[in-house]
Amino acid sequence: MKRWIPSWKQIYLSGFAIFFLFCASHFLTIINIKREEYNLTHNPIMDNAPPELVLATTALGGLRGFLIDYLWLRVLELRNQGNHYEVIHLYNLIGKLEPRIPEVWILNSSEMAYNISITMPTPHDKWRWVYKGIEHLRDHGLKYNQNSAKLYQQLGFLIFNKLELNSMDVYKDYYQKRWFDIWAELLDDTTDLDVFIQAPQQFQEIKNNGQWQQLLQITKKLNISLAENMKWKDFPKTVHEEIEQNKELLHTWNIFKNYLIQQRINQDLKMDLQRMKEIDNNYCKLDWRLPASHSFYWGEIAFEKMDKSLIKVDSSSLHTHIQILRYNSLKQIFEYGTFLANTDLRIVCTPNFNIVESLDRTYLEVQDLVPELGKENYQDFLEHVIKTCYLYNQKERADKYFQKVKEKFTSPLYTSDLDNFVIREIGRSINFERKHIVENYITIQQRLAYQAILNGMLDHYNGLTRFIYVLHKQYLGRHTDIHLLEIEQPKPLKYFQQAAIQWIKQNLEQRVGQEKAQQVWNNIIKKYPLLNLPSLE
Repeated sequence: MKRWIPSWKQIYLSGFAIFFLFCASHFLTIINIKREEYNLTHNPIMDNAPPELVLATTALGGLRGFLIDYLWLRVLELRNQGNHYEVIHLYNLIGKLEPRIPEVWILNSSEMAYNISITMPTPHDKWRWVYKGIEHLRDHGLKYNQNSAKLYQQLGFLIFNKLELNSMDVYKDYYQKRWFDIWAELLDDTTDLDVFIQAPQQFQEIKNNGQWQQLLQITKKLNISLAENMKWKDFPKTVHEEIEQNKELLHTWNIFKNYLIQQRINQDLKMDLQRMKEIDNNYCKLDWRLPASHSFYWGEIAFEKMDKSLIKVDSSSLHTHIQILRYNSLKQIFEYGTFLANTDLRIVCTPNFNIVESLDRTYLEVQDLVPELGKENYQDFLEHVIKTCYLYNQKERADKYFQKVKEKFTSPLYTSDLDNFVIREIGRSINFERKHIVENYITIQQRLAYQAILNGMLDHYNGLTRFIYVLHKQYLGRHTDIHLLEIEQPKPLKYFQQAAIQWIKQNLEQRVGQEKAQQVWNNIIKKYPLLNLPSLE
């Protein structure tokens, strides 16, 4: 067989090709810079991409498009069959072949958080898949689509829709507890984010601390290992007595702890502490252990990215969804934004009244950008704020927004004073003409008042007590009749208080036993002597 020998012409041409390819490679950086300048890229150029991603996006060449189309068709077939696990693997493959498609990451996270989680037998397993869906969007989707407003909006919506108190998911209380525990352990009851923002950005700064070597020596004796590559999950959660007694060593220990927390928030949880601080300054100090604060955070970033987004299809709908996410998150923070207690069953929260002004401002912004919300919705919003503030003894705020709603809208309800407005407004849901319905409603409100004082919510108790007093006065005025028999006459306020206290007694005894229930309630009576609370006897 004759051996093939390349001609000089072929050698020259091959050499020229290699030379020009080598020269062209030097222009790649310049070209990428120009693409950024002229906004020709939806996302930053990927540096240090994983090998499998480089292989999938470059080595397959033109075959990549055919393979993606085939995988999409296979996904549709498997989804119709209900085979969610294999769908996830195919979505992962599509994500590696075309990481710039936001819908791939959105659909995959939805499969995890919704379709797979509901098939799990225990709340723990359900939560694992819900959190996997959140991580998938946050850690992978946003990594390759940093300017996609749609992905940020979907991440915020997923957190809000699955974890918040008004979620339709029956396991929302469990999910919220697990989310709360993650952030409570991380923030360690610290409400001032500056502690973490001012922590060293690099480990070398800690290493240069004069006390670092001494701290290492002591921790080594105590079998505590501190290292540069240490993660927050491995850091001891309690301080040893020997370190605690030395102020300088304790200071260095806390610096290292805050550094690890900063790295955990920035690198693992993909949140910017400086941005969190800006939100606190622009709106009010949020409780970052609660899900609504995070859904609002991602909604704010989505709003900022909206102008950069190159998504053309249904962009107006996306814009609407972003605005509604921001408003709903702030509304949730208003209604349940103050942490009260972490019980065995759920997180107990009360309203955060400091957010009201920001919520009002945001509603007006959203209303301007999303006209379909309408003025009637704003009127309902103001009335809701008035009622909530009133029932939590925030009478000054309630009166402020009552004056505001009177200035902006005309209604016969607004001609009365604040007390009668709240009674009439709430009276829409009850029939004042039917005595037994009003009596049941007063009893329920009295139960809520006693439950509030049990939970340490004095303002809520005072607000409900004042409301019950005004409501009972209206009840007496409507149903007192000298021609009725004594048994048919309206009942005194003490009757409803006794009915409510019996319910509290039964509820407490079921939870902690008869003797303990009496002790708990007596402690409440001693703590608030001026309230003249009835005894359980």
